Amino acid sequence: MADYDWNILVGVTDHNEGADLSTHLINYGWNAEHCYSAEEVIDILLDNDFDLVILDEEIITDSEWTFEELEDILPGEAKAIILGEAGSFYPFEMFGDRIRVLIRPFSYNILHSVVELLLADSKPSLDDGEESDTWVDEEMDLGMSFDDLQEYVTV
Repeated sequence: MADYDWNILVGVTDHNEGADLSTHLINYGWNAEHCYSAEEVIDILLDNDFDLVILDEEIITDSEWTFEELEDILPGEAKAIILGEAGSFYPFEMFGDRIRVLIRPFSYNILHSVVELLLADSKPSLDDGEESDTWVDEEMDLGMSFDDLQEYVTV
C-alpha cells in the first residue's frame, strides 16, 4: 500500500487496457481515474488536481499536442508517463523534465513496472536476488537508471 495518496489520471483509448491499469493502481492504494480521449483528458484535468497523468500515444497523436503543450496542460507539479507504441522513438530532448515514455508491448509486466516506477521504494531485484542500478523489464527498456526513475517520481 502507498504511504501517500496519489491522484492519477489514466488516459488510454482501449477500455480494457485502461481499466486494467486503473484497477492495478487502485490496488496499490492510489486514486485512479480513467478516460478515453484527449477531450476527456482536458476536461478532467481542468476540474481536478492530479499528481500523475498516464497517457497512451494514441491520445497524444489524436490531440496533436506537442510534448511542450502537454507539459503546459499538466496541473501544478504533475508528471506524465506516455505509453508509446513498439518501434516508436522518443529522444529525451523532445520533452521536459516532467514527462517520461514507456514503450509497449503493454502487458501485466509493464503495468507492474509502472507501479514499481511510482513506488520507487527499493531497487527491483534480479532473478538471482541481486540488485541492479539499471532497471530493465524483460519486455522493455526504460532507457534510464532506476536512480533516475526514483528521483523522477519522488514527491
